[in-house]
Amino acid sequence: MRQHGDIPADFFSSQPPDPVMQGDVLGPLPFMFEDEDGELVERRTPGMLVSQSCDFDQDQWVLFAPAFPYSDFAGSRNASSIRSNEITNLFYLPPLVDNEPLVIDFRLMQPFAKQRVQDKARTGELSRIRSFTDEGWYLLLAKLTLHFLRPQTEDERRGPSRPHLADRVRYVAWQIPAMGRYVMLGRS
Repeated sequence: MRQHGDIPADFFSSQPPDPVMQGDVLGPLPFMFEDEDGELVERRTPGMLVSQSCDFDQDQWVLFAPAFPYSDFAGSRNASSIRSNEITNLFYLPPLVDNEPLVIDFRLMQPFAKQRVQDKARTGELSRIRSFTDEGWYLLLAKLTLHFLRPQTEDERRGPSRPHLADRVRYVAWQIPAMGRYVMLGRS
């Protein structure tokens, strides 16, 4: 998903709706990561709600992807690819007014208890940092689709969608005795 220039500012809402919506960035959230030594490390950082908006209203658990400052990536050899959203698992969000640019990492999504998120938002421990307009939300959908449903390369292609005739005949022949028992005895 190559884009030319930053995501337009009008893709972000200046007056987000009251309910939390898919794509909203809230923070800080306590994300847990395993380091190279196998130790769990907590990092408090904003997170983007990846769960559907209706799931946030109804489910007990919701999924957030961590949002890191772009400065964490700015010195990498992939910095320009990150900014142009060419890397499928990273979603670059440009700076807005007094907010720094962020990079959402879809590889590191984690579930959070929705009630705790709501309670912390109500008490002000969490704040909404970004919220999309409808146009921005469509961009999020495109990015999620590219990340999770991108076309496979030739070496990743799955087998044919239906078995060969000989395999189907063997399966039916294998099932005939079980069907006979079910019909005759009423059980398998």
